[in-house]
Amino acid sequence: MNKHVGRKIKTLANVIMWIQIILFSLGGIAMIVMSPSRGGSQTALGILIGLGMIVVGVLIAWISSWMLYGYGQLIDSTQNIEEFLKGSGAPQAAQPSYSAPAQNYAPQRPVQPAAQSGGFYFCTNCGAKVPSNQPVCPSCGHSR
Repeated sequence: MNKHVGRKIKTLANVIMWIQIILFSLGGIAMIVMSPSRGGSQTALGILIGLGMIVVGVLIAWISSWMLYGYGQLIDSTQNIEEFLKGSGAPQAAQPSYSAPAQNYAPQRPVQPAAQSGGFYFCTNCGAKVPSNQPVCPSCGHSR
């Protein structure tokens, strides 16, 4: 029952749309035919209302089917991705494909004068605390 659910939902969206189109068309035709007549012909207002019901009804049926059809397409796409991941042996959880050193992700701190930081400054590259008398960071080798 759960196989190809997306395709079934999309088919249901199409069936509902066509049923609505048929019903709106029949309602519009009935409006035209049952409009009050003067001298053996229908009034222009009844004909316009009937035609408007057909045109607007068809548009409403078509546009209202988009949401259900899109939901079916979303399920189809999700199932395709799941099948691809199962078939390729790829891990289920998203894993980053890079291995950058953690020091590159340290928060950047501004260089502080030695008097304000007690004889130390923070490296602008890795954020390590460096004695103010050293011009090069001992952690990463970055110079001030």
